[in-house]
Amino acid sequence: MSVIDTARSIFLLARRGATLELQQQILQLRDEALALLEENRNLKARVAELEGRTEVSEIHSFDGTVFWGSKDGQEE
Repeated sequence: MSVIDTARSIFLLARRGATLELQQQILQLRDEALALLEENRNLKARVAELEGRTEVSEIHSFDGTVFWGSKDGQEE
């Protein structure tokens, strides 16, 4: 279940006054939110890693369309 679906379910349960079910859904929402935070953290780390690979020091030249140079920065 997505976070949005869980939040919608929480709203409906609160409206009905279903306390036990509401508590279970709130805990599920918390778990889903924590999982999304962890995924976001991992994705940000991956983006930073990939951005680090494209640092100018690794690039030999840029012709306006394509970056030219080898992986270690040495001309081929």
